[in-house]
Amino acid sequence: PDSLTVIYKSAFRQIGGTSEVTVNIPSKVNVVGQYAFYSNKLKLIFAERTAAIGTLNASVFYNNATKVEVTLMYEGSNPEVIDNVRNANAKSKTVVLYNPTTNTLTVGKNGELTGFNVGEHTNRAWEKYANKCEKLVIADGTTGMGKRCFKDFTNLSTVVLPEGITRVNSYAFENTNVSVWNLPASLVTPPDGNAVKGFVISSKAYIVYPGTDDISGCFDIAENADVNIYTLANSAFCKEDENYHILTPGINNLGGEY
Repeated sequence: PDSLTVIYKSAFRQIGGTSEVTVNIPSKVNVVGQYAFYSNKLKLIFAERTAAIGTLNASVFYNNATKVEVTLMYEGSNPEVIDNVRNANAKSKTVVLYNPTTNTLTVGKNGELTGFNVGEHTNRAWEKYANKCEKLVIADGTTGMGKRCFKDFTNLSTVVLPEGITRVNSYAFENTNVSVWNLPASLVTPPDGNAVKGFVISSKAYIVYPGTDDISGCFDIAENADVNIYTLANSAFCKEDENYHILTPGINNLGGEY
């Protein structure tokens, strides 16, 4: 209920078995006790609030249990609540933050974001923002992205990827409205081939890549697409084509506009 202020020790301990349990946290809750959310798979959705939640420390999620998967979601702009959610101490934690004022979605995980099979991407924790989100920020600490993570985000026009992300798996960005891709130098095509065609380009696009790896396998580019690639002169991504522009001596020569 909206009147709830305290969730005591072990309140929701070991519920749900192997199924995901979703708990909506009311705006007045300010104390969460030890083992309150000790469950195998858990999604906590925090309501908009005026005050921060008490510390979400390791004991809340029984952090010694590596099998515990926690998804923390918050829609709003309160910086204290955002910090609460970001700093929650859980080993396997996915954070989903949405700012409705700027239509900005922030998603992150300490590791690789879970992927989705064909037809199952509508089960994404962030699915409700597929037709709203205009800017996507992948949080620091995220090292990879599974299949179809942001497929059919049709209003998405800006994507910010963190330095340190190494792989973007198949069709992660299929059917979006992104035309400029600023890619981190850490992005590579793994030898196992599982990071192919993560970026699907059907029309005009600008790709900026300051690394030296051959990441051409990460792209599915339509035959009639107008693609401009700005990269380092020693990059294996360079090709002999009028639509591929090599920057010499470095990426900074591009300037601030495309």
